[in-house]
Amino acid sequence: MDPQCAATSEDINPQAPAMNHRTPRSPLSSPSVPPRLCQTSLEASPSTHSPTVFTTLLTKMRFATLFSIATLFASFHTTFADTPTIEELIEISGVATGPSEFNEEGYRNLAALKAAAHIPTPTTPETRSEAGVMGRMTNAERLANGLPLKSPARRRRPRTPLNRLEARVQASPGPSQTNSGRLALRDASGQRVGYVMNTLLNNAQLGTTTDVSKALRVSVTFDSLLSNPSQLQVTLLNSNVVGYPLLALIQGRDNTNQDLSAGSFHYVYSGGAAEPGSGPGSTGIAGQNTYTAVSRIAQTDVWTFDRSTFGLTPAWINSNGDAKTFSLYTQSTAIYGLVDPAAFSGRYPSPLSGPYTYYIELDVASAP
Repeated sequence: MDPQCAATSEDINPQAPAMNHRTPRSPLSSPSVPPRLCQTSLEASPSTHSPTVFTTLLTKMRFATLFSIATLFASFHTTFADTPTIEELIEISGVATGPSEFNEEGYRNLAALKAAAHIPTPTTPETRSEAGVMGRMTNAERLANGLPLKSPARRRRPRTPLNRLEARVQASPGPSQTNSGRLALRDASGQRVGYVMNTLLNNAQLGTTTDVSKALRVSVTFDSLLSNPSQLQVTLLNSNVVGYPLLALIQGRDNTNQDLSAGSFHYVYSGGAAEPGSGPGSTGIAGQNTYTAVSRIAQTDVWTFDRSTFGLTPAWINSNGDAKTFSLYTQSTAIYGLVDPAAFSGRYPSPLSGPYTYYIELDVASAP
């Protein structure tokens, strides 16, 4: 297999609703990068299962309409004596094949295979995350959402004296300020081309919509003395996936490592992550994001907010600690962060449009 076409593992919520992406094209779906077809072949991942077995199962999955679910499950259990890995299920589901990175049919196949394998879905930390979202809200935001005001915070004296020298050299932050609004995409001319949708594709990655009523609402809190505060966390206010309240960059399913660079098709999703997040300057944490069940890296404290344009700019932290900036592109309605869109199109030749950037269409109450 061509190493440029090799697939790695990824997991998607098996209970996610099917979504139809065969919709009329909007400005978000016009091609801007010439595609190149990536030729792939099916090979078994490193395991005890033969390529013949994988080929047979993939053929059955491609003609799933000819098989009942019971027949598919029976065939699955005949093939695998032991519980398969996610990598094996990805390989035979066909998720990593096709002209688009987001393969709706492949994800349906993967969900059926996961059900057959009785692979559990990790528990979502609902209570902690819901409390975290409400805890980040200002009193004005709480009133707007019908919530009671915050209780007065009690200040406790530290048990040990503070290091006075350290206190002198540290810069004192200014008062915090929170802005909230709809997360949108705009092009290089500054024109809005659509909103980010509050329903994640397959409960995993962010996509686009032109329907303002379906727009994702976010909030960002920053030092009011800074004009371009960075290394910020952004909170998702109305996402359909409970338990992952932080806007995150997530390592792409087919990436061979966690780095973004020119000449590579590697990409990142936008999705959700659990609190407390990865931390400023971190190279990321595995798990506890909307691609929870596999070892995909997520980063949360990666956002810079331009207070004059309300732009929200991400920077992915490579494994060597370098921050890599990139632009946003869309393929169908899925959003991707790309350093090299031509290389990405070589791997996934469906029409790609962009570049775009995120910005927050501020609520009137939070506008400066």
